[in-house]
Amino acid sequence: MRMDIDTYTKRAGRVDLDGIDFDDFRRQPLDDDTLRCLRYMHDVEHHTVCYLRDLLVTSAHRDPERVAELSVSTIWFFVPSVPLFIALPLLIRSGLGFWSSIALCVLGTLALYALWFWAAPKLGIKL
Repeated sequence: MRMDIDTYTKRAGRVDLDGIDFDDFRRQPLDDDTLRCLRYMHDVEHHTVCYLRDLLVTSAHRDPERVAELSVSTIWFFVPSVPLFIALPLLIRSGLGFWSSIALCVLGTLALYALWFWAAPKLGIKL
């Protein structure tokens, strides 16, 4: 698979925020546990981007195939963490409590990563 950075930058665009009613947050503010969860998820995303940025300032950015491989492998490493982002708010809202919910989600995510590292090669996915 070949990736053309110039084509990608021409096609990529900003996130469209037009459909978000930000006044809803004034009328119905998020509770502290939900805000804490969002800050945690933001940190995870931010550090992923920082890692990618740090890697791309090396000579690796000159090789489009390596950049494409990095992008694909980043997605494959993200897949096992998706249930965390679904389960965490559900657990918190069910009344389990923030730290118990985080602990349960971390254990579940670790189990999913272990399963993923076992299953991916059997499915022909190179991690």
